[in-house]
Amino acid sequence: KCRKRITEYFAALPRPHTVAIETVGFYRWLWELLEPIVEKLVLADATQARALAGRRLKTDREDALNIAELLAADRLPTSYAPPIEVQLLRDLTRHRNGFSRQHARVLCRVKSIMNANNRPGPARLHSDGLIRYVKAQGPKLPPRHVEMLWNCVDQLALTERQMQEAERTIGEVVQRENFASAYAILVSFPGVATVTAATVIAEVGDFKRFKAAKSIG
Repeated sequence: KCRKRITEYFAALPRPHTVAIETVGFYRWLWELLEPIVEKLVLADATQARALAGRRLKTDREDALNIAELLAADRLPTSYAPPIEVQLLRDLTRHRNGFSRQHARVLCRVKSIMNANNRPGPARLHSDGLIRYVKAQGPKLPPRHVEMLWNCVDQLALTERQMQEAERTIGEVVQRENFASAYAILVSFPGVATVTAATVIAEVGDFKRFKAAKSIG
């Protein structure tokens, strides 16, 4: 937790040196902390590295020793670590797509209330459409369900605003020079718009690292 001590330790290592970090869900903070100060960073594939450990006990110390030995022997299986600009776009698209899933969950609740009263609304619905529905159908619905639907209106309106803000930021980032060519190709496909194209770029990263098209799958 003491970042100063971490940076001091790695900055003092004899050069040249290579530092391997295991792929776990929270590796990124350490990667970005060390990237400016270490000679070379490598992202170790945790699953494959563990398979090469044999019967070694699974502890943090043993895992670290296994990775160090594999790295020294040039046998360490590695994973792709996106550069900071790709990671930024990945954070933005995942953040926006989280809002989209949240929006879908609220809509599922809305549809459930509508169906419980045998008064289905439109197939596609946003906050403004739900407002019109509640105003039109409210007198025919139980008061408890009307209150629930108004709560859903609030949730949908907030989520839609957050999605729009995220999409504006994504649109600005994805058209920067380092993404522009891939973005132009992706949006040329029918049905592919900004968010989809940005998500593909963010998750794939550098397309040139794949030797064949089927390797991406």
